[in-house]
Amino acid sequence: MQSLRERRRRDLSGVGAELVDLLQVVLNRVRQAGAGGRAASLGFQDAPVWPQPKGLPVILVVAATERELAVVRGAETLCCGIGPVESAISTATALVERRPDAVLHVGIAGAAALEAGTVVIGSEARYCDLADPESALPRVERAFPSAELVEAARRALPDARVLPIATCGRVGGGAACEVEAMEGFGVLRAAELANVPAVEIRAISNRPEDSDRGLWRIEAALARLGEAVPPLLEELEPCVR
Repeated sequence: MQSLRERRRRDLSGVGAELVDLLQVVLNRVRQAGAGGRAASLGFQDAPVWPQPKGLPVILVVAATERELAVVRGAETLCCGIGPVESAISTATALVERRPDAVLHVGIAGAAALEAGTVVIGSEARYCDLADPESALPRVERAFPSAELVEAARRALPDARVLPIATCGRVGGGAACEVEAMEGFGVLRAAELANVPAVEIRAISNRPEDSDRGLWRIEAALARLGEAVPPLLEELEPCVR
């Protein structure tokens, strides 16, 4: 008997969202190599919508490193790599290949004023590397989570803070926000454009200004993340049935 994941991969070979240039390249390549070459010549706007097989919802848990994913049990996972570009490419590819019902992006983060172990629910992801107030060129600098998933996360984690989270390619590059990490925008933007609900959850591990990595409380942040993920997944699942 085929598993739900196998049936999804068999039945769902396309995605009906137009992605920005970088994501479009990745998705086009995956699309052309889809199951049996089905509709390989079609553009995304023309791609057929394949029926969703019935079964439990699939929440894809995405993190930058295997160390962060080690706290996750009983869910599909993706190690998306470190940084905004790598995370965007990896997430976009996974959205096409796996077709999850939702994305939960987890990991550790830095914050100047929050205690280590504080859990933060992202109200938005700001791509600080791209920000330029002097430029008139159109750009996308923010990606937004699903409002429903944010509310579910708040129910599951009542002590968590709800704040914007900066995405930056270097430590200390996200001063525009109280919290900074390196992948949120890439993950949320890929999900946003593919019309897959997503939310970003972080546990604070360090102050960005601490250049001495020995001061970072990574183990404490990972332990807190491990405590947060199970009730979070339990609360999110009914939202994506």
